[in-house]
Amino acid sequence: MVPSDSWRRHEGDVDEMSQALPEFFISRAGAHPADVAIAAKVGQIIEAEGYRVILQQWDFANRNFMERMDAALASGARVVAILTPQYLATDYCAAEWMHALDGDPLNRKGRLIVLRAAECEPKGLSRTIAYWDLAPIRDRDDLLTDIVKAAIMPDAERRHVGAAGAHWREARALLHDAINPTPSFIGREEHLQRIRDALWSSESKAAAITQPAAVTGLGGVGKSTLAREYAWQAQDRYAGVWWLNAAGDPGGESWGEVEQGLVALGDQFVRGLAQAEDRGGAARYALDFLARGGFSKPWLLIFDNVDNPRVLDVWRPRGNVHVLVTSRIGNWSLGVSPIEVDVWELPEAIAYLIRETGRADLSETQLAELAASLGRLPLALSHAAAYLRRRKTVTIKDYLDDLDRHMSECPKDVEYRSPVYATFRAALLQAEQEISGATALMSLAAFFAPDDIPEELFQQNAALYGQDLEPVVSKPARLSELLGVLDDLSLIDFEPETRTFSTHRVVQAAARDALGPDRDAWAQRAVGIAFSAFPEPAQQTWSQCARLVAHVRALNALVPAEAATQELGGLLGAAGEYSRERAALAEVLPFFKASLAIFERLAKADPGNAGWQRGLSVSRERIGDAQQAQGDLAAALTSYQVSHAITEHLAKADSGNADWQRDLSVSHGNIGDVQRAQGDLAAALTSYQASHAIRERLAKADPGNAHWQRDLSVSHGNIGGVQRAQGALAAALTSYQASLAIGERLAKADPGNAGWQRDLSVSHAHIGDVQQAQGALAAALTSYQTSRAIFERLAKADPGNAHWQRDLALSYGRVALAEMRQGVGDDGLKSFRRGREIIAQLIRRSPDNTSLRRDLAWFDSQIDTHDKIGLLRT
Repeated sequence: MVPSDSWRRHEGDVDEMSQALPEFFISRAGAHPADVAIAAKVGQIIEAEGYRVILQQWDFANRNFMERMDAALASGARVVAILTPQYLATDYCAAEWMHALDGDPLNRKGRLIVLRAAECEPKGLSRTIAYWDLAPIRDRDDLLTDIVKAAIMPDAERRHVGAAGAHWREARALLHDAINPTPSFIGREEHLQRIRDALWSSESKAAAITQPAAVTGLGGVGKSTLAREYAWQAQDRYAGVWWLNAAGDPGGESWGEVEQGLVALGDQFVRGLAQAEDRGGAARYALDFLARGGFSKPWLLIFDNVDNPRVLDVWRPRGNVHVLVTSRIGNWSLGVSPIEVDVWELPEAIAYLIRETGRADLSETQLAELAASLGRLPLALSHAAAYLRRRKTVTIKDYLDDLDRHMSECPKDVEYRSPVYATFRAALLQAEQEISGATALMSLAAFFAPDDIPEELFQQNAALYGQDLEPVVSKPARLSELLGVLDDLSLIDFEPETRTFSTHRVVQAAARDALGPDRDAWAQRAVGIAFSAFPEPAQQTWSQCARLVAHVRALNALVPAEAATQELGGLLGAAGEYSRERAALAEVLPFFKASLAIFERLAKADPGNAGWQRGLSVSRERIGDAQQAQGDLAAALTSYQVSHAITEHLAKADSGNADWQRDLSVSHGNIGDVQRAQGDLAAALTSYQASHAIRERLAKADPGNAHWQRDLSVSHGNIGGVQRAQGALAAALTSYQASLAIGERLAKADPGNAGWQRDLSVSHAHIGDVQQAQGALAAALTSYQTSRAIFERLAKADPGNAHWQRDLALSYGRVALAEMRQGVGDDGLKSFRRGREIIAQLIRRSPDNTSLRRDLAWFDSQIDTHDKIGLLRT
C-alpha cells in the first residue's frame, strides 16, 4: 500500500502545499523503515477520505526540511502522531506533536491525533493524551482502515464505532519521575486505605476542595515510600501526580524547591515556562492552571518532607487538587488529616527480609531476631537486606555482632534511632572494602541537600576532594563504579537520566555524626567544591545554577556560623544573584542576608582586612538591590548608604586602587537610582555627577580599558536621564550624545559584543526621546529606527533571549509612535502590530510575567486607539 514517488509527485508539478492548506500533517520518526511504511499507510487512508495530507516522504523531497516542516505546522492542519519507540526518542518529533497542543494542552480541540504503531510507553505530557492502538493490528489493513477513519472523525474519542472502539485507549495520569512502584513495598494496607479515605471523603467532594492528608512519623519509617506507593496505586483516579520537595529552613518562609517543582510541572503544559525569568510567577501560573484547566479528574500534589506547615499556606493549590504531605511533624492543626506511620509489624519485617535478602539459608527465626534488633525500622532493614544480599557468606550472628559494635559507637542524643547508624556504618565499611572512597563520598554528600545531588559536585578539580576521594573523582569510570556500589547497598538512589543521586536524610545525619571532630573540616571541603561548581549567574548558566542552588541552601544550614568562610559568603551571594535574576524574590533576601552575616563576622574579627570589608559592602549593596526590586526604596537607600560608607573608606585608604574607585562610583550610582525613583531629581543628579567624576578619571587614566569606557558611557546616560526629567532638554541631548559617542567606539572596536551593541541602541533611543520632546520629529524617527535596526540584529542572532526580544518589541512601539506623530498612521499600525506579536510570543513562554502583560495591554490600547481614529476619519 505504500505509494511510489511516481504515483504521489511528478517533477514539474505545481507546489500543492503552497496552493492549498493541508488538513492533516502526519508526524513520524525520520529514517526508520517501519515508521515510514505505517505513516504512508495512514496517509493513504486519510487521502482516500478526500482530505489533503502532508507527509515527509511525499512532500519534503529535495526541499529545505525545516522550512517545509514549519510551513506544515503553521498551516493549522491536525497532527497525526505515529507513536513508536523511535518517535518518542526524537526531539523534533516531540516538537511536532507539542506544537499541535500549543494553547490547548489538554487537546480539547482535537488537533492532535495519536496512533500508537508499535509497543512503547508514552511519557510526560504524552501520557495525558488518549490514543488509538494500532500496534496489535498494524498488518491487518481492513481493521487499520476502520481505526484510522474513526480517529479522524470529529469527536472521535466519543464515537467508538464497531470493532475500532476496542482499540481506543483512555488518557492516563501525568506522573512526576519520582512516582514509580516500590518493588520492596510490603504491608501498610491500613495506611493506604486511610490516605484514600482522607483524600476522597464525601465531605471533601461536597466542598470541591479536599482536606490535606499528612503522613507523619519519625525518620526512617517509610513516610515518603508510603506516599509514593499510594500515588502509584491511585494514579488512574488522577489527572496527574506531582512530587514537590518541601523541606526547608524550619524557621524560614521560602521554599525554593517547591517553586522549582511547580515550574517544572507548568513547563509540561506551556512550552518554555521553565525558561521564564519570573520563577515565582511561573510557579503560581502552574497552580492556577491546575485549578482552571478543566481537568476531568483531580490532581494530586505530594509535599514531601515538610518541616514547616507554613508551606501549605504559601503554596497550597486551589480547586480540585488533592494534597498529600509527608512530615516528621506530628501535631498538625485542624484542617489536616494526620496519618501516623510507625515501624513495621514483625511479620511484615520478616517477609521483607526474606524477599530482599534472597537468602534461602536464613531461617525465619534468625530474620525475626535481626528485625527485632533493628527495631523493625524500614530504613535500617533496607540496609541490612542489601548487605546480606551482597555478602552471602555472612551469617546473621556475625552481622548482629558487627551491628552491636557500631551501635556502641553511635553518638548520644542523636535525632534518629541508633539501628540506622549501625546498619549505615556496616554498609559503608562493606562499600569501602569493595572500592575506596565510599566513606569520603558519603561524608561530602552529607552536607548537600538530600535529593538530586548532581554528578558535577564530584567532577571539580581533584585536589579539592582530599586524598581519600581524589583518585576516584579523577577517573570518571571509577566514580561511576563507586556510585553503583553505594546504590546497590541502598545508601544512595542513583538516577541515570539526570545523573543525580539522592540519599535519605537520616543517612546524612548518621554520616555527619560519624565524622566526629572532623565534621567542620568536611563541611568546609563541601563548601569549596560547591563554590567551584557554581557558575557565574547568567541566562546561559541558569540550568546549572538550578541544579546547585538547593545544595547551597543546605550548606548554609549545616555549616556553623562560627565556621563560615569567605567562600560560603561568596557562594550564598552567587545563589542570591541567580535567584534575583530568576525573580525568585522570596529566596533573594535570605541568601543575601546569610552572606552579609558571614562578612560581618569576618570584618569584625579582622577590621583591617580590606577583602572582608569589600565583601561586607557588596553584601549590603546586594540587599539594597533586592529591596529596590521589591519596591522598598527607603530600605534600599539605607542599605546603599551603608555600603557607600564602607566603599568610601576603602577608596580613601587606597586611592590608587582602581577597583576600589570603581566600587565607589557604582555606590554613588546606586544611591542616585533610588533618589531618582523617589522623585528627588536634584539629589539624584548630584549622586550621578559624583559617580561620573570618578569614572572620568578612571577612563582617562586607562583609555584602552573598555569596561571603564562603558562605565563612563552609562554615567553620561544617567545624567542625561535626570536632565530630561528636569526639562533641561539641550543638556540632556548633550549628555546622551556623549554616551553615544563612547558606545559607537566600543561597538566598532568589538562588533561581536552584544552588550556594546545594546548600549548603542539604547543611546539612539534616548536621543530620539529628547528629539521628540524638542519637536524634531523626523530626527526622532531616524534615531528610533536606528535603535530598532540594532535590536533586530541582536534578536535575530539570539532568538531565545527574552531580553533582546522584548527590547525589539518596545523599539517597534517607539517607532510606531513617531510614525503616527508624523501622520504615517498605516506604518505606525504595522509597527504596533509587529511589536505586539513579539510580546504575545514572549507571554506564551512566560504567561504569568506581569511586565509582559503590561506591555501587551499598552500595545492593545495603542492599536485600539488607532482603529478608532481610522473609523472616525471614514
